[in-house]
Amino acid sequence: MRSEYQKQLMLVNVVGTCRLASRDASREFTIGNFGLEQLPVILPVTKPQSQPAALYLMMDLDAHMLRRIEELRDGDILLKIVLYAFWVAVDATTGSVAEPVVEAQNVTDRDQSQTIRIPQTDWLKILEGLKYGKFTVFEIETPVPPLDDVLVEAIKHLSQATRLFNEGNYEESMVRCRRAIESAVDRLEAKSGRQLSDLLASGSRTEFIRGLASKTKEFLAPAAHGTEEPRAPEPKNREDARLANVMSYAVISYLASFISRK
Repeated sequence: MRSEYQKQLMLVNVVGTCRLASRDASREFTIGNFGLEQLPVILPVTKPQSQPAALYLMMDLDAHMLRRIEELRDGDILLKIVLYAFWVAVDATTGSVAEPVVEAQNVTDRDQSQTIRIPQTDWLKILEGLKYGKFTVFEIETPVPPLDDVLVEAIKHLSQATRLFNEGNYEESMVRCRRAIESAVDRLEAKSGRQLSDLLASGSRTEFIRGLASKTKEFLAPAAHGTEEPRAPEPKNREDARLANVMSYAVISYLASFISRK
């Protein structure tokens, strides 16, 4: 910002609208409005010049807005910001104040792009500080020998699913959820030498557990039936991944409770 007049400029206020853009630019959502932390800001100018001045803007984000950001973002955050600066010019000799001037400015990134990119790694640190993205973890019993290690790989998949969920990688998080269930079933049958239906003492329970993994796989990549054309998979969102995470934790906990009785 610069003054081309022999006057003092008083920055009365700066406000701005911040919008979040999806990666393919097909959707935008207004996150909120920026405002200056401290007012007013006096920028004295005695001759035409351009001087940098640090201005700190702030915007409150509630849980609803954070949720919408996580639903829309795909990795990095892409923002579009328009700032409106309200100026008045003060005559240094007479002290008279001119009419306020309003200027609109599209904020650009360092590469002069009008879309500002916030790296996912930076954003995740903010979310971590806000304690956002945490959800209830099911208690998983520790099976006794000789089946004490059959769930190790499944629990590893669950941990990876949680990490991917918090990073906004929803589809891969759901893949890990499916693998967790499949791993638990396969390793349990292999080490015990018995079918899952025998271990659970129920064919319907077994069909239900296997069906959850199968349906998750089909949900991620729907298969064609009969003469149908293959369907393109729909993009998965935060709620899809949350459901898969909670479901897979429940399944592993469920299996662990049966194994611990053996």
